Amino acid sequence: MPGSYIDRATTHKNTAIKNVDHALYNKIFLQVFHIAYGLIYALVLTFSVELIQRGNIEDTLKWAKLFSTNFFLGYLLIASVFMLIYFITSRTWAASFITGLIFGGAALANYFKIIIRGDPFLPWDLKIGKEAGNILQYVDIEFTPILSFALSIIVLFALIGLLIKQTKLKWKVRLIMTLLISLEIGLTFTQIYVNSKTLQSLKIQDVNWDQVQNYERNGFLMGFLINVKSIVIQQPAKYSKKSLQKIVNTIPANNSNAQADGQKMPNIVMIMSEAFWDPTQFNNLRFSQDPIPTIRKLRKEAVSGWLLSPQFGGSTANPEFEALTGHSMAFLPYGSIAYEQYVKEPMPSLVSYLSNQGYYTVGIHPYVKWFWDREDVYPRLGFEKAIFNEDFEDPEIEAGYISDMSAVKEVIKQYEQNKEETGKPFFSFLVTMENHGTYEDKPYENRTISVTNNNLSEETQHILNNYVQGVKNADTALGYLIDYFEELDEPTVVVMFGDHLPTLGNKYSVYRELGYVKDLDFTAKEYVKLYTTPFVIWNNYDIKPENAGIMNTHYIAPYVLYHAGMEMPKYFRFLLNLKKEIPAYTSFVSLDENNVPRILPSKTMKLKKQQHWLLQYDIMFGKGYMEEQLFSK
Repeated sequence: MPGSYIDRATTHKNTAIKNVDHALYNKIFLQVFHIAYGLIYALVLTFSVELIQRGNIEDTLKWAKLFSTNFFLGYLLIASVFMLIYFITSRTWAASFITGLIFGGAALANYFKIIIRGDPFLPWDLKIGKEAGNILQYVDIEFTPILSFALSIIVLFALIGLLIKQTKLKWKVRLIMTLLISLEIGLTFTQIYVNSKTLQSLKIQDVNWDQVQNYERNGFLMGFLINVKSIVIQQPAKYSKKSLQKIVNTIPANNSNAQADGQKMPNIVMIMSEAFWDPTQFNNLRFSQDPIPTIRKLRKEAVSGWLLSPQFGGSTANPEFEALTGHSMAFLPYGSIAYEQYVKEPMPSLVSYLSNQGYYTVGIHPYVKWFWDREDVYPRLGFEKAIFNEDFEDPEIEAGYISDMSAVKEVIKQYEQNKEETGKPFFSFLVTMENHGTYEDKPYENRTISVTNNNLSEETQHILNNYVQGVKNADTALGYLIDYFEELDEPTVVVMFGDHLPTLGNKYSVYRELGYVKDLDFTAKEYVKLYTTPFVIWNNYDIKPENAGIMNTHYIAPYVLYHAGMEMPKYFRFLLNLKKEIPAYTSFVSLDENNVPRILPSKTMKLKKQQHWLLQYDIMFGKGYMEEQLFSK
């Protein structure tokens, strides 16, 4: 009996040990399975994210093989994020859905932004949620078969996470693993993703002058990560008070075109017209009438030319920023929005300079005041008054927006009020809205112009008819404004320019269909064609014709003051001097002194651009060594 009892006890003990060993084995196996699932899911998600960008399985596989380092580094990030969320939540399904939402959502944002705007999703786009949501309401979102396939794969694998048996990890294990993975992500970011030397050693090229090519070459994930380092503006080499003073000492002492003291300062009315361009540049279209008769007339009578804009198809605030400050977006991260990111305190500008000269200054934008943060930016630039859509009284609505005609009538109204109340010289800057895209469905009720070409697709014909009607209305509004000021005895300057070319179809489809550009791999000449908009400068007291050729948007403020015969601050005189040597430049194309387009600037051009950047950096981000000197006469 005793022996039998001992045998039974021993058997129970052995069974219990076996059960514990089996349970421990199952628990370890399940944990390994969860981790293995996470690594496989990260691989699937990495491939799907790149597939969404490329739209073709074969091209994605070729890219992953050719740029295996880029693919692995993207995979490493997704796998690390998955594991971090897994050890925080101890739930595989949570890690699956959250990781899929983060990276799948970013891939979708990139896909639609490339279609709508022609450039990729960038780190600073995360700051413009309101603006992006506002724009998307006017866009028809189409899910292609390959896009639907990629998203289905992501969702399918995330759902599998729900079916896997969950285990609860000990809090000590979770804490240790969370800290270790966080450390790994931090080190990977600082030592690889944003470390230029490491990227060069891995033969990963930062194509920062052409972000479409940057993402195409490096992949969406690495393209996005490479740009993270640009969030922080780096101090330029040779930045010092001494080097700045040396540049300032070379600036001409005065404006040779300035009027004699005692002459009345002219009113200045500037219009930045939404997506305004000359559609007759499409030489294979027929128009029922001239879409820009006012501009055509002014080209024969006044100052006219073309502005090389920093933007195509959107981000109106950036050419506006250039026009009002003289600063160049070429020195700021590609895709950034200066108003949103950098104008956070009072900044010297054309507006503040004119205000200091005794002008009454008003900014007018017939749209919501929070768009691009204008309600805060305008006072920081020196505007005494700002008017937005809510301030208009019974405006005319065209194609869903306040019309350009109502906008110029508001300019006249503000001028007359100022004349009666203050008698100060008047400065207004109007940013119009009527011809804002998209152009697939703009509800114009009264059409006065049409375009024809027997070889056009129906969709292209419809897009062009909508766009050209907006151009015609903008030109008519300009004519109305000039007719008003032409009758006044007060000297007045009227300026109008386009902010950027319109987005006509997805991926430049209308431009390619009409042969304006050949494909998406633009030459220097094609870049200039896609980024230059017309401008005119008219006055009612000393009008003379002049063809100004092509110049930068950031030259327009000093150019206006020059032709108004006004004294200008040293910074603007520096810009006019710079224009003689570099007529125009952006981050991806330049015009040399002979107006020849170049992708890569010459050594001399680089040196001159560096001088501009040093002065701009000092004003925007530096210690302001030269600010007082630069914005005095």
